[in-house]
Order: sequence, then structure tokens, then C-alpha cells
Amino acid sequence: MAIQPDGRILLGGYFSVRGGTTRQLLDRLDGGTGQPDAEFQPYQTVNSGVYSLLLLPNGKIVVGGAVFSYQQGTLLTQLNSNGSPDNSFTSLGNSYTSEIRALTADEAGNIYAAGLYNSAGSGHPFLRRLRPNGTTDASFDYRGNQLNTMRALWMQPNGRLLTGGLLTERIMPTGALDASFQSKDTPQAARSPHNNRGINSLLVQPDCAILVAGSLQHPGLNYIASLVRLRDANVLQASPSVAESGTSAWPVPSRQVLHLSLDASSAPQRVQVLDALGRPVLTLLQPKSALTVPLTGLAAGVYHVQVHYAKASPVVRRIVIQD
Repeated sequence: MAIQPDGRILLGGYFSVRGGTTRQLLDRLDGGTGQPDAEFQPYQTVNSGVYSLLLLPNGKIVVGGAVFSYQQGTLLTQLNSNGSPDNSFTSLGNSYTSEIRALTADEAGNIYAAGLYNSAGSGHPFLRRLRPNGTTDASFDYRGNQLNTMRALWMQPNGRLLTGGLLTERIMPTGALDASFQSKDTPQAARSPHNNRGINSLLVQPDCAILVAGSLQHPGLNYIASLVRLRDANVLQASPSVAESGTSAWPVPSRQVLHLSLDASSAPQRVQVLDALGRPVLTLLQPKSALTVPLTGLAAGVYHVQVHYAKASPVVRRIVIQD
């Protein structure tokens, strides 16, 4: 599942919410009523399933799938915000058992896709970085120790990538293993004949603590854990909170102009106003710490202001524009 900024819910899998015998792999529901969104084109393709979703800031949707054995299917593709195929994106298919289990993106718009490629296209069999158009970025050379299907990804505020599979790793932007993250306390998959999955999910909390979920053997414990939390000293924990407290937008609701106050110490790089579908309608580069944004030409409604900082994670403020 993925929740859009306007509250609508993307639902991936194999199901039917529209009645009849046709099954959907991806559909969108109204966030208030739970009913199918009539404006959305359900994603339906043969010999495939949907295992992962990534909602991009421009409203487009990256879909990671599963391809059934010895049948040609779609492993990775991108859709427009209304569910129609994005023909500018290079989709990836395969005819062998394969699956994309986790998706995330970096500040530059590159897409990280993890799972099991099983000879699909060129690149690493478990983890690849794709350019925004879907082509493989050969400059990303994963050098970690995962030896089976990856099931979890998370991008930290410092631009380093957490990966989860048989063990927990952190990867540098080049693909090299971040040796400063590895220690005797790093959780790994529990050694059990009934466990071949290990880490299923990762989450970075606002204070930069890392939650690792799955079937885990944590060093020093004589039992299998389902959830552990790691304290990571390699991310400046003050940065997100300083940027959050130093970012404000007023008045709300707004009419002609919007005033912004940004945290100068976090080095603001870009301000974007996003509409209800997550599409940028206004972009300001290298903004000053105090600025006034004209709202002329924007229709009344709910918007989000997203501030990108060089030294902190992005900060989002919800605004309402009135006539």
C-alpha cells in the first residue's frame, strides 16, 4: 500500500474491488470511503503480480512485480498518476521466476529496486540502481554480502541505503559496503530450517533510530526476535529536528502569497509546491531563508510545500489556498 498526499490509497497485489471476474494488480481507493477511484485506470497485466510500490514526488508510480516461472511477465514498470502506462520509462520484463520486493529513491530521483532479478536485464541479481527513465545505472556497483532475495530498502537522511535480506547492511552511493555500520550487534536472519527470509522491513524513525523487522537472530540473545531497534551515530540526529523546527509557512489558508521561513543552518536547496496528486506546480532553486512565494494562477485547494535541505531530510508543510 501507498498513501498519496491527497489521502487516496494505492493498493497492490492480486484482488478485485470493482466487481466482476477481472482481477486488478494495482488500484486506487478513495481515502475516506474506501471505494474505487473512478479516475484511476487499474493496472492489469499477464503472468505478473505486484509486490512493491513507490510513489514519486511527481505523482508517478513505480511498480515492482513478480514474474511467474517460464512465462513472460512485467517485473518493473512505471505508471502515470492516473494509472496509465508511462511510455517514457524503460520497463523490465522476464520469463523466469523473479520478483521486486522493495523500492526506494534518492534525492536525485534515482530508483533503487531490490529483490531477485534471475537474469532479467543487466546488473546485480539482487539490487540495482535505475535512472529516472528506468535504465540501469552501471556506476552503482553493489559490493555487499546479501546472497539471497532482498526484501527491504530504506534511504537514510545522509543518502546511505539500508538493505535487508539475510542480514542488515548499509550501502554507500557508489554501491560499496559502509564498513562503519557493521558491528557484532547488527541483526541477521535467524538460523532456522523454517526461516529463509530474514529481514522483511526497515524503517528510519524521525530521531534516525532504525527499526528492523523480520525473523532475526540478534547477537547476545538466545531467542529469535521479531523487531529490534538500532541507534545509529553515523547520522546527525539533530539535523531533521532542527530543519523541522526551523521551517514554517503562513498564512494558512493563503490567498495571493505564501510566506516561508527556512532553516539556514540546514542549507535549503529547493522549494516545491505540490498539488493534491503530488505534481510540482512551482519550483524555487537556492531559496533564501526568508521568502515570499506568489500564488497567482494556482487553483483553490490543498497543496504541500516541500523544502529540500543539503544537511537534513526534506520537510513538508500542508497549506490551503483559497479564492
